[in-house]
Amino acid sequence: MIIPVPASLVRVVGGPLVRALAGSWRVRLHHAAHWHSLQRSDTPYIFLLWHEALLPLLWQHRGQGIAIVVSEAREGRYLGEFATRIGYRLLPGSSTRGGLSALRGAVRLLHDRVPVAFTPDGPRGPRREVKPGIVRAAQRVGAQILPLHAEVD
Repeated sequence: MIIPVPASLVRVVGGPLVRALAGSWRVRLHHAAHWHSLQRSDTPYIFLLWHEALLPLLWQHRGQGIAIVVSEAREGRYLGEFATRIGYRLLPGSSTRGGLSALRGAVRLLHDRVPVAFTPDGPRGPRREVKPGIVRAAQRVGAQILPLHAEVD
């Protein structure tokens, strides 16, 4: 049984909890040269990350003006609210609701050279399976897809 958590509780506890947790992480980047060269170039790019790695990557890339595709479901709204507070732009939508609108928004932002992040496997899965939206967005704009992953120990 899923017990709904009041949004006010998530707002009060969620952000400080994530900040405290993230403050304990030590980050090492591997193979970052390609990403850094994309940042310096005029090439649009898309971050692809699995749902399981979302939190540490969200924290690591905060304040960089990246747009993220976020579900319109309750948990997505919680995540989206926190993400905007730490410097992200939101594209609401998922494969089950609002996906076409999110895809159009992603293409517009990519044309303007704003990086967009997708978690194509989503919370419902199937786990680590890319859905076609990310590839379509990349093809329409000529964007590169940059896979990211994070592990916390």
